[in-house]
Amino acid sequence: MLFSSIFGGLSGRIIDIVKNKVLLIVTLTVLGTISLISVPTLNIAAIIIAGGLMGYTNELTLTAAYALVTKHENPALSLATLNALNMAIGMWLSILFTEVMVISYLLPWILMIIISLVLLPPLLLLLK
Repeated sequence: MLFSSIFGGLSGRIIDIVKNKVLLIVTLTVLGTISLISVPTLNIAAIIIAGGLMGYTNELTLTAAYALVTKHENPALSLATLNALNMAIGMWLSILFTEVMVISYLLPWILMIIISLVLLPPLLLLLK
């Protein structure tokens, strides 16, 4: 996943080409979420492909989010807020994921899919 995120970061040109950054973020989030569905199958090929797709779409989504917030009237504050949210949420989700995995192998993956889907409606509101 980390290796493929390098390619997601290097694909930043895609973000320059796509006009609707919010739609791009939603599309990449859906693609990353779909790849999560195959992880609990324990099929090694599916896990490797899903990890690669997750790393790529995650990094490209973050790059698109950073590009989107720099368009606001106060880009420095927007970037700082996005960074703080990303670090705070990422830190707690990582701990939650690990704790839940002790209880059940499938549950954390299901929670990640649900969290990804729950966060899509606010993004879709920005499309209007």
